[in-house]
Amino acid sequence: MRSPSRSDPSSRSCLRLCLVIVASLLCCHSGEPVRSSAHRKKSMPSSQPTHEAPGQQLRGKRGLALIVELPGRPIRLGEPCSIAVTLRNHGDSAVVINRRMSVGYRDSLSRELFAEIVDASTGKAAPYPPVDYDRDFSEAEDYVALAPGDTISGGFDLFEWYPLEHAGTYRLTVFYQATEELATPPAGTYAGTVSSRTVTVIIEDPLARR
Repeated sequence: MRSPSRSDPSSRSCLRLCLVIVASLLCCHSGEPVRSSAHRKKSMPSSQPTHEAPGQQLRGKRGLALIVELPGRPIRLGEPCSIAVTLRNHGDSAVVINRRMSVGYRDSLSRELFAEIVDASTGKAAPYPPVDYDRDFSEAEDYVALAPGDTISGGFDLFEWYPLEHAGTYRLTVFYQATEELATPPAGTYAGTVSSRTVTVIIEDPLARR
């Protein structure tokens, strides 16, 4: 006669078998195999695109952006045409720049801004007689640290510096570059070239409206 305090080994085996069967049925009912949460997170594709926070994609880099704004009115050939230019620091650290923001030409000296203008009808550079100017080189106080998120603005008259000869549709791109060979910028000054987005400029012939 067996002692009531002891269980039958065969009974314990049957109990374990029943628990295994129940667990298997629960897994099948869920429709997904049991995995660790880390594995599911890695293998599950995202249903939405991931957008980085502003400035995150430039983390660790010195990100400068150049923004160009045209006049909010029709542009007529030969009339004043003010082009507003803003340099913004999109990076996560300060950048030393030249705040003078003076305009010139790509191959000229003593300038921080220059433009490229393409005739949309031909795809070629628009002809214009360049201005012969004389300007002092930048001084030490012209160089400042532009903090993250800060901006500095400048501008120029389009036809004063780029006197186009004909009305029409043009594509304008403005560049910031402050690496003058004959100037002495402080150490750490941004040495690259920053380009704006190309904007379309429609120039009207003032005589055609009369």
